[in-house]
Amino acid sequence: VVDISTWNSNHCEIAQAAALAGKSFSIEKPVGMNYTEAYDLAKTTEEMGVDSFVCLSWRYRPYTRYVKHLISSGKVGKLYHIYVRCIKDSGLWEGRVKEWRFDKARAGSGVLGDLGSHMIDIVRFWGEEFKEVYAKWGIIVKERPCENSPEIEPVDTDDWCNIVAELESETSCTIQLSRCATTISDLIQFEVYGEKGKLIYTYLGGEQTIEFVDEATREVQMLTPPDEFSAEQSQSFINLINGIEDEYTAKINHGLECQAVIDAAIISATENRPVTIAEIKKNI
Repeated sequence: VVDISTWNSNHCEIAQAAALAGKSFSIEKPVGMNYTEAYDLAKTTEEMGVDSFVCLSWRYRPYTRYVKHLISSGKVGKLYHIYVRCIKDSGLWEGRVKEWRFDKARAGSGVLGDLGSHMIDIVRFWGEEFKEVYAKWGIIVKERPCENSPEIEPVDTDDWCNIVAELESETSCTIQLSRCATTISDLIQFEVYGEKGKLIYTYLGGEQTIEFVDEATREVQMLTPPDEFSAEQSQSFINLINGIEDEYTAKINHGLECQAVIDAAIISATENRPVTIAEIKKNI
């Protein structure tokens, strides 16, 4: 098997070579630099009959799996709103150089692809599909030292990105991303509002909670995932290769759908207009 953990611009080239050699592969997210190359990889993967595994890491965590179960079982009823925040201070670390994440030629985008891919995938993981997105983005730290010299170069990938999305179910969805949030080193939060109440999943510096508020009684419940929802990303990949398939595993088709949303957000932020997922797929 081949494990691909390079910067984004090399992902599809290496994965294509692996698939054509009959090798199953694990690939980091986002799958590629755009939907077209991700689609070509998905096609080759299917034709060669190899296993694919996409490192959309939040699928392999017990809390997000348990929230999926709660939503699927009707705990919150019909969904009205999904609010997502993924904010970090990693872009403000003192002395951080212009590594590949700050280089559009190698990364394609900044927090949109790096952090947003996970958040987009979890919305899909919970049973929703994106229909249209409108995105805005910006760069806060506009210059950084070069990796191999003291020279200063401009940064050309986004430090923050906000997405307002329409889902196929007509549920509203908002995603906020930043790597330049002061006072908070690592926060991921999902708020899911439905006809029966709200679920709030919070990851803050390694500590995780799930809170459910019942609409009828306003009773607050703190929930903990049962052992059956335990998972570990690397083990899930090994299991897949050994023929033990996890129903929640992200394969190339999941990475492809995530790539379509990323592409739509890039065009939207660049051209300042709403972009449908259908527009991204129409020329394939």
